[in-house]
Amino acid sequence: MERGGWLADPATSGGPLLDQAVHSFDYARWVIGSPAVRVHCMAADSGAGALTYTLTTVRYENGAIAHIECSWAHPASRGFKLRAEITGTEGRLSWDYDHMMAGVLHAHEGDTEWWDVLGDREFTHELSAFFQACRDGGPPPVPAVEAVESLRTALAALESARTGQTIDLTTWELC
Repeated sequence: MERGGWLADPATSGGPLLDQAVHSFDYARWVIGSPAVRVHCMAADSGAGALTYTLTTVRYENGAIAHIECSWAHPASRGFKLRAEITGTEGRLSWDYDHMMAGVLHAHEGDTEWWDVLGDREFTHELSAFFQACRDGGPPPVPAVEAVESLRTALAALESARTGQTIDLTTWELC
């Protein structure tokens, strides 16, 4: 298989925007608490395949802006990297995948706080809540509409990268 393998085949993986960045769009929407209304994405090809470096700006209904960078273009020796930084009126919260269990809050006023972001491995709690909802026949802990909105944002980013145009999600329809 070629260097990028199945990941380099957008028909198989969906490319980095659909395979990885969709989770960042989901996380940003959850943190911001508002639906995305505009998306602009620039992308570049690399030895890992087409559109393997992407830079997306998302505007939300409440005026917030998210900047999502996603890439498969880094050397394999660099490993998987993930970092989040949220800046607001009360300070800045940042964490990264290198320190998977820790984050730091730089408050506008007061001391810096270190947080145990995943604590008791939140993935375990997420799966437990989902399985319990399946057993009980109840609604899932996260509504499917949230996943659909994140996927729609990722698809809009892909369209923006392809056309060079900003996508207005308030009027854009999937073809």
